[in-house]
Amino acid sequence: MNILNYLKRNSIFLLLKILNKKFILTEFKLIKWNKIYKSIIVFLYSKTDFTSKVIILKGHTDSISSLAFSPKYPIIATGSPDKTAILFNIDYNNKNTFGSILKILSGHSSSVNSITFSCNGDYLATGSWDGQIIIHNSNPTNEEFGIIKTRVRRPTGSIYNIIYSPSGKELAVGGFDGETSIYGVNPLNEKVYRKQIIRLSGHKKWIYSISFSPDGLRIVTGGFDNFAIIHSLSSNENKDKIFLKEPKGVIYVVLYSLSGNFIACGSEDKCVYLYNGIDKKDILGLLLTKISNHKSIVRSICFSLDESIIITGGEDKLLITNKLKFANSVYKGISITTYKEFKQNGFVNSLKISNNGEILAVGLSDYTSILYC
Repeated sequence: MNILNYLKRNSIFLLLKILNKKFILTEFKLIKWNKIYKSIIVFLYSKTDFTSKVIILKGHTDSISSLAFSPKYPIIATGSPDKTAILFNIDYNNKNTFGSILKILSGHSSSVNSITFSCNGDYLATGSWDGQIIIHNSNPTNEEFGIIKTRVRRPTGSIYNIIYSPSGKELAVGGFDGETSIYGVNPLNEKVYRKQIIRLSGHKKWIYSISFSPDGLRIVTGGFDNFAIIHSLSSNENKDKIFLKEPKGVIYVVLYSLSGNFIACGSEDKCVYLYNGIDKKDILGLLLTKISNHKSIVRSICFSLDESIIITGGEDKLLITNKLKFANSVYKGISITTYKEFKQNGFVNSLKISNNGEILAVGLSDYTSILYC
């Protein structure tokens, strides 16, 4: 039996991008369980074959709240309630240092809830319960690597989510007041202008998740008030809103796909909702499908690079992979669903696929980790 046929019989599907720019549909198989204290897992996939390695990144003293890949440097950042963010080395050209800690970033007096890299990868912004936005130098070739460059206190209190716009000139911040504040950022020195340039209303309670459309013209927010809202950033009156229908419960995660064709929402009602993200009248925000294979709250979502696969994680200890079905570039539903169950306590708090599609990172809320190979 050749290796491809073997893989097709033992599978969670993942689309990998290799050096020649072609895509390979490959799979990985659960081999054993392992308990790791307060950790995240990075699945490292080979560019030339179907094997995978598992790297355990340790360093936090509490659960993982957020993950982010640098768009420029071989770095993954993690945030935690232990009040720190950590920058890890993921340069797999040097096996001896892969997974090592580059910098531990401090400065917050409470939980680091969200982290985001600037578009050029030179800066990492962190948001916390303490209401502060802190921007650190994240360029490992710079002598100021890890140094705090900017510190801004949000006047309306605690921060739950923070994200750079695609242009890198704005920073969107969501918090307990139910308002999304968008600050202007100077890309040359990462100075954050203290007065919000846009305030997006519509939520009645705190905002859990924010995602920009790839063109930066729209933003989707999800909150504790059970609403997911698409906002227009080109409207001067902040009246152009679309309330996404169907979710029944707290919206824990919202995400635009890389092309902007899809918007995904994960909810307290155990479901993942997939919407049309194309910015055209009458179809933007149109519900495409409801995926009901989780048994508890859905907390994390990511898309494969070509958007043919959506991976979800939740409080039910499940990591689920759904193969999206297309015909003539039109979405037709779910064709394949596979999942693995975590038999230990805890849940999948964050999922990220690296910019080149070669690494899948899973952030966990407790002591549990899984090894796939």
